[in-house]
Amino acid sequence: MTERKMDLCYTPFYNIEDSYLKVTFQNARSLHLHYKDLSSDHNLQTCHIVSVAESRLTNSDSSDQYCLSGYKIYRNDQEQVCANRPPHGLVTYVRNDVSVRYCAHYSSKDFESTVLQFNLKESKDTVLFVSVYRAPGTSKPLLQNKFSEMCNELKTREARYAIILGDFNIDALDDANSQDIEQMEMVSGCKQKVNEPTTKSLSALDLVFSNIQDEKLWTVSSTWSDHYMLCTSAQLI
Repeated sequence: MTERKMDLCYTPFYNIEDSYLKVTFQNARSLHLHYKDLSSDHNLQTCHIVSVAESRLTNSDSSDQYCLSGYKIYRNDQEQVCANRPPHGLVTYVRNDVSVRYCAHYSSKDFESTVLQFNLKESKDTVLFVSVYRAPGTSKPLLQNKFSEMCNELKTREARYAIILGDFNIDALDDANSQDIEQMEMVSGCKQKVNEPTTKSLSALDLVFSNIQDEKLWTVSSTWSDHYMLCTSAQLI
């Protein structure tokens, strides 16, 4: 019997040179439920940044329970107001060889963000990375206000590159949202790069705003979330 090699429909991170910045984001629909799925995904094990929305962690959850080998964990837990787990929260994993120079968190019931400023060991240039979550039902004016406040804070940090990504709960494939996205591009000075579905309902709710020119972007279907894994890579020159 002749064995055939099955080619993947995407380039896995482990086949991308380490000189490229490699970042992934996914709405996990509870890290408490899907930590084993995330930690066993071999495609993630060479990423510089692994970011997760709707982590739903609480103060009673030890970071050791949710660590990834070879990574530092940055938690932005949503305030717990009852016995149940909070609906949102962000977790960002940063590979140990990435030098983080600055970290800031913002959290409310409507909007969350984690800001990291870092350098790769292969590059002297500084990168501003932002992970974002906008709660469903949050008004567009409030989103624009929170996004503008965040970007104004980012402008006080010196960095050559900027990547703002996350679950914005605004469909980039719906023309009714084009003006809102253009406004966010103008405020951030970054281009919105997603032009394909990022969920199994074929909407593009997970967006990437970036000022990196030759950035590659793709999605990977997930068996444990209705959101696809959003992946990006770029060689920083």
